[in-house]
Amino acid sequence: MTNPNKPEFRREDRTKKVRLKGRWRRPKGIHSKMRHGFRGRAPVVNPGYKLADELRGLDKEGKTIVYISTIGDIGGLKPENHTIIISSSVGAKLRLSIIEAASKSGLKIVNIRNPVSYSDNVKKQLAENKMFKEKLKKEKEAKQKKKPEPKKEASEKTEEEKKEEERLEKEKVLTQRT
Repeated sequence: MTNPNKPEFRREDRTKKVRLKGRWRRPKGIHSKMRHGFRGRAPVVNPGYKLADELRGLDKEGKTIVYISTIGDIGGLKPENHTIIISSSVGAKLRLSIIEAASKSGLKIVNIRNPVSYSDNVKKQLAENKMFKEKLKKEKEAKQKKKPEPKKEASEKTEEEKKEEERLEKEKVLTQRT
């Protein structure tokens, strides 16, 4: 249910400046006619436009809006009394399962226009992501197989080189003392 007397609140001077969007911002200017509430100016947000207590939190059909973040939240909801909104923090896989559970129980989802096409698109994306991950995994395994193992002789040479460097450093120290 929406308030029939509630106007569409618009930002001051939004028609004069292209960079200003239509989103509501309170007029704060000292000479602002809109802030002063002059006749013929756009209305300003105030408590008088609020809905009655019994109508607040209802949608246009008069059903209660419920925010859902898990499948368990759907449990006691009735389609004749409730509509649902899936929280934005819910991931794609959980969102799919919530859509399926809501369609089985007959609940209307407000923030998804066409749940069937949405779920089809998400399933395609998940399948593509899975194939891509498998491909990367195979490439990584193939690279690991191609890598030659380090030779033991090279590691022995490095040990010999280290011993030689240590001996040279000791000689330098001895020659510096004398």
